[in-house]
Amino acid sequence: MTVLNISKFETAEDSSTIEKHFLAAAYNHLSFDVGNNEWICEFMDLPKSDDLFSDAFNRYAYSCLYEEFTNFSHAPINDITFSTRLKNAASCELRTAEEYVQKIASLPIENDLDTWRFQILPIWKFHRSRRLIKDYLATSLDLVNKSCSQAESKIALANVLHAAELLDGNDLAQEALHPLLASREILLGPKLLNRVLQTRFSGLNSCLGGGIRHPDSADKGRLIVVAGRPGSGKSTWAMNLALDVAMKNCKVLFYTLEMSEKEVCDRMISCMDYLNCIENNARNPLSYAHIIRQANDKMQADRIREMQLDEIAKNLIFAKTYDVTPDQVVSKIKTEKRKNKDLGLVVIDYLTLLDLDSEKVSSENRALAVGKATRRLKTVALQTGVDILAVCQLNRGVEMRDNKRPMLSDLRESGRIEEDADVVIMNYWPYYYNKEEDPLCYEYAVVKNRQGATGTCNATFAAEFYAMLDSMSQL
Repeated sequence: MTVLNISKFETAEDSSTIEKHFLAAAYNHLSFDVGNNEWICEFMDLPKSDDLFSDAFNRYAYSCLYEEFTNFSHAPINDITFSTRLKNAASCELRTAEEYVQKIASLPIENDLDTWRFQILPIWKFHRSRRLIKDYLATSLDLVNKSCSQAESKIALANVLHAAELLDGNDLAQEALHPLLASREILLGPKLLNRVLQTRFSGLNSCLGGGIRHPDSADKGRLIVVAGRPGSGKSTWAMNLALDVAMKNCKVLFYTLEMSEKEVCDRMISCMDYLNCIENNARNPLSYAHIIRQANDKMQADRIREMQLDEIAKNLIFAKTYDVTPDQVVSKIKTEKRKNKDLGLVVIDYLTLLDLDSEKVSSENRALAVGKATRRLKTVALQTGVDILAVCQLNRGVEMRDNKRPMLSDLRESGRIEEDADVVIMNYWPYYYNKEEDPLCYEYAVVKNRQGATGTCNATFAAEFYAMLDSMSQL
């Protein structure tokens, strides 16, 4: 069976295309499986509550498959059974029903329930809203063009307002104003507050124009690449930035391709407890090792209970991390932005662990695959207005030099990454290379920045607690 390419749905003309792929997945599953397992039960009910089928013939087909599933789930369905039921339901010729069934059976399918629930169905609903918007506006224009009465004009106005509600929050709501004029209106208009999400790193905030893009900002999103050698703290750096955004009541979409979700969350708890102890001049912060062993004392337990973990948890969205392709990441970002207007940051830890089909291509073509991935991430950042933080590995060239501080050319498969990234941050932990250095001393260098300054900044790295701070405060 051909695997479904979800990214093609983004440019579909209407929801009918997605409807047929849903029917294909249902039919193939009912044809080759028993049909009474948990997956197909949930899958068949997905569109039922919202009546998502816009095409009448597709709706007939769904009702036939659903009836077949509920009444005869003990045996697989076949072409003859499906065609006969469809012929009776749609009052069409048997040949028409047979041709439809053959076409459905040959379509590519997707058999992952979460993919349908969280990626495809939101796109499906979005395409339906586009069709409804067009219908409302067309009806309104017809009424106006016919020199409508006062009562009819009220109906037209109601349709336009309804269309405006559907447009709100999706990428159809574009300002029909030249960007140059739009910039002038923003400058001369009222001050927009909270347009950035400040991180705890003042140097980074300065380079990023104040911080991470706020969901309410009118600015475009950026592709921010954080790079470093293994063990240099780049994943910890990304986690700390994600925590800053989540603690400001904005959503973070987190792809953790190297660790489990629990590992990330345990490290966040240790980090928050360390920061809490710094702020309140307390002692004995809870290390990550103690969390793993559940070796906390009463004072540490009390501090954890006082943390607003339930509020932060609502803002952390952990995405599927196994065999995930760049196309799936892009589709997920768009879906989450439509669902959550307060999405403030996307973290991908890390870029080269995405499924780039590297086992099928040469090292030269792999660089092209990485370039294609970064181009797609850059594009979706511009489209959604969300900053994307992609962690990236450095090549071994650093190890061959006396000065181990990384440079832009050290990026693995660096050509397109350098080109597409708006900001590139190099992480360097001196203690990693020289154990005589202070383990708390840490450096991050903004080596590329399209919209601001570059330079090297210092930070504190409490490795035992997976915490980073701007100042050299320590316990």
